[in-house]
Amino acid sequence: MDKKHFGLIMAGGQGTRFWPWSTADNPKQFLNIIGKDPLITQTYNRVKTCIRPENIFVVADKRYLGLVKECIPGFEDSNFIDEPSPKNTAPCLILSNIVLSQINENANVAVVPADHYIPDTDKFAAQLKDALNFADNRFIVTSGIKPTEPHTGYGYIRFNENISATPENTEFFDLVEFKEKPKLKTAKKYLEEGNYYWNSGMFFYNLKHFKSFFEYNLLFITRLPHQFL
Repeated sequence: MDKKHFGLIMAGGQGTRFWPWSTADNPKQFLNIIGKDPLITQTYNRVKTCIRPENIFVVADKRYLGLVKECIPGFEDSNFIDEPSPKNTAPCLILSNIVLSQINENANVAVVPADHYIPDTDKFAAQLKDALNFADNRFIVTSGIKPTEPHTGYGYIRFNENISATPENTEFFDLVEFKEKPKLKTAKKYLEEGNYYWNSGMFFYNLKHFKSFFEYNLLFITRLPHQFL
């Protein structure tokens, strides 16, 4: 396993769509919704097939630390990143990247939600390793899920259908744009067109590259004329 590969499990969500089964004190990622283990346990076990346990971190509200340790035996407090308040993905990643950069500023990071169910763990491990290695090419990689129905509860990724690279086990495509959760009519259109996948919320990148991308985009936004802000 590559020492510079790190895993970041985002576990700060409150699972509101599962209420009242899921609660603010015991959200869905800590429940046995499908399979014999809690979702976060399944996620951790998938990630550690190709990332060293000492390089796997969990980011969440500190009140969930006890639940994390219950679900992941042997989990170290030092691998927990305290998220002061839930502010969605971007602030979560910025905070986590600052912490991880202090350990290895050249790390390649796999960011995964804690509440996914992925039965084909072998394929997941192979593609995760490919994505981490591909991130060295100065790309931020995300993963799309082929839709099985016109779902309105998920965001979508539109991608160029021409394969840009195929290293090892994984096909990589150029991403065109992210789409927010659509109306049913639009979701049906996405399904028919075929080059729209559900947004998995997984990301793979090199910390230095991510920082430079973020700084560039922030600089670009601040330079826009006032009427475009």
